[in-house]
Amino acid sequence: MTPIIIVPPTVEPVDLDEAKLWTKVDGDTEDNDITDLISAAREYCEWRKGYAFYEQTLRVSLSNWPCSTKRIELPRATPLQSIVSVTYTDSTGSHTVDGDSYSVDVVSTPGVVVFGEDYSWPDVDLYAPNPVTIDYVVGLSSDSPIVPYSIKVAMRLLISHWYSHRDAVVIGINNAASQSVPLELGVDALLGVNQQIYAF
Repeated sequence: MTPIIIVPPTVEPVDLDEAKLWTKVDGDTEDNDITDLISAAREYCEWRKGYAFYEQTLRVSLSNWPCSTKRIELPRATPLQSIVSVTYTDSTGSHTVDGDSYSVDVVSTPGVVVFGEDYSWPDVDLYAPNPVTIDYVVGLSSDSPIVPYSIKVAMRLLISHWYSHRDAVVIGINNAASQSVPLELGVDALLGVNQQIYAF
């Protein structure tokens, strides 16, 4: 399941001044481009770690109700704050599942929506494609502690690299002595640090 962003975060782990300092940019003529790079770096790092750094609302869609479990693990729900809604669509239209039918496991990584043992999936013919939809809030609020430095440095590396290399490939480097370790290895090493990053 790949979630889509319904409401994006309003803050970034790396702000514009930090990014400009890292990329050694003076002036404000490229602020919009660098701001885009900040968001792109955050999206990449969130995808690689499966985390959500700051508060945002995601939506995941399912092709059917689970067959053998009443627990639905929510992608990128680290941390999970809350469930906005669980809906399904049949031939008569869209319906919202009563919030009393499920609970929210915010401790598990990623977070999980748990339906009661006595709850039965609606006995209807679901209207395809992806008729079951879950909207949920993830990430830290904007006034919560900052994300770890390893993640911020990984973002800065990406921002600096993308700013300096605006083409998909670098032309003219064909000698082994000129080759360097791919940037992704350094970034992924930083993102792979085993850390408890969320304090509530």
